[in-house]
Amino acid sequence: MSVTIAMPRMSTDPELTTAQSKYVESLARAGAEVHWVALSDPDAAVAEALTCDGLLLPGGGDMDPAFYGQERIPACGEPNLLRDAAEPKLLRAFLAADKPVLGICRGIQVMNVVLGGTLYQDIKPFEHVPHNDHWAKVHTVTVRRGTLLSRTPYSSTASTIRRQTALPPN
Repeated sequence: MSVTIAMPRMSTDPELTTAQSKYVESLARAGAEVHWVALSDPDAAVAEALTCDGLLLPGGGDMDPAFYGQERIPACGEPNLLRDAAEPKLLRAFLAADKPVLGICRGIQVMNVVLGGTLYQDIKPFEHVPHNDHWAKVHTVTVRRGTLLSRTPYSSTASTIRRQTALPPN
């Protein structure tokens, strides 16, 4: 059985970035293939993506704070307005169709905002350490007891290059 995962095209560049290639390689190892979805027409992107078995909302740049009711601060990165306009529509459509969605990094933040949460635009690092040839922020991760994640092996710290982080709804 072949599983096809819809994935938004992260840029207009036809060449895959290293990150994009890693998503494709990882999905292929898991037995899935990627169907790239162009985002220039969000409604057409939704129709095309819904022909797939699932949706991957990948990592990427900062989400525009206007989408969660905030003014942009100087530390916030430049938003990708194509992704900001299309990915929430894709997510809502997949949730309505009861199809699986996986969010990675920025994708989790998109999910949080669409579901009523907000974001910190710039998290202050506790410590800087070298990580994958760049400096990463290391922070503590708290896992609630009784959750699915609490039943798996996990680390109490995580490194990230994100400036933004999810906040739950009020």
